Amino acid sequence: MVARLPACLLILAATGCASVPAGAPLVHTPWLGLQFEQADGEVRMSRLNDLMTDVYLSRTPFTVVLPVRTDNDTYRVTAWTDPSIFTEADPDSRRIQSRDNGVPFYFSEATGMADTAAGSGTLFINDEGHHFLNGLRLGPERDRHTFNVSSMLYLGNDERREYPVSVQSDRLYLVAWFDDDEDGSMDHGEYEFLILHFNRPVRQAANR
Repeated sequence: MVARLPACLLILAATGCASVPAGAPLVHTPWLGLQFEQADGEVRMSRLNDLMTDVYLSRTPFTVVLPVRTDNDTYRVTAWTDPSIFTEADPDSRRIQSRDNGVPFYFSEATGMADTAAGSGTLFINDEGHHFLNGLRLGPERDRHTFNVSSMLYLGNDERREYPVSVQSDRLYLVAWFDDDEDGSMDHGEYEFLILHFNRPVRQAANR
């Protein structure tokens, strides 16, 4: 059933049955089923277009919840400061580049960025590499995949800068990919684009 999911999604997309108007609120992202959680309140998401989802966060640690599909799931995530990573992942752009079965450079071989075995809680912001999330990097619970973020590490333009989520004010752009059929290429229904907005007010705990 899991292996047939992208085909089903393609049929729905082609017929328009799964069409959601722009700006409509979402419970999870439309293709990979990602959700976001924060301790200080509900995270609102809305559809921008067929591939892009807006995510509205406060400047506090957050968790990305990823669906459990198999016993050996692998998700790849790249984050950057502008939407150029979306352009590189566009199917037409990938055809022109013709590199590594058409995947963008940041998802190509040997571009996974080193992290601790169980994940450090840091989101790497780099347009030449990606988070390779599997095993304990998807959290310690077998029935719930999570990617927890409490700090950022910017790696670009010959600069290295680490800082807490509370400092993040500008938007971040994420590309997420789950290679469902394990063919090494980014097929329709296996990836999507997210725009993280850090403009939701932090909800203060009630005084006791």
